[in-house]
Amino acid sequence: MSKHKIKYSEIHDQIDKENPPKMGLTVIVKNNEVNKAMKILKKKIMNEGLAKEVKRKMFYETGTEKRKREKAEARLRWKRKKEMIDKFLNGEESDI
Repeated sequence: MSKHKIKYSEIHDQIDKENPPKMGLTVIVKNNEVNKAMKILKKKIMNEGLAKEVKRKMFYETGTEKRKREKAEARLRWKRKKEMIDKFLNGEESDI
């Protein structure tokens, strides 16, 4: 074993950079560490927003429902953006 301990996620990121996936999300299982691979897969799915999209597409969404949802999402985006601007203007630390 080497002196430097390499994190599993670092190895996974290096492999992804060397062989980029052709389509979709991929997770490489090393040394039969399925639990770690599942953890990484779940994290990727959450970051991509696939879970929300699949849940949303389970049932038909009418035009009015779609417009209502999109408007609510836009309101949330605007609210977050406004809060960041207010923090910046007030001299508070920001996450930018």
